[in-house]
Amino acid sequence: DSNDAIVANANVTVTNIGTNETRTVQSDSDGRYEIPSLPTGIYKVTAKANGFQESSVTDIRLAVGERARVDVKLT
Repeated sequence: DSNDAIVANANVTVTNIGTNETRTVQSDSDGRYEIPSLPTGIYKVTAKANGFQESSVTDIRLAVGERARVDVKLT
């Protein structure tokens, strides 16, 4: 959250900006999430959870074989 505390069970949606393809997962009890096997592209990551405003991080560039870490702050 905005105080750097974890948010468990948040819905995290990753959208490929070029294709508009989306994948959604839920964060674990430690606030972590993973979406494997994404193709290269530019992405938007959106997180939402009960009691918080939806928040997004945009312009995440993913190259071949790369893993990106995106922390989304919820308020």
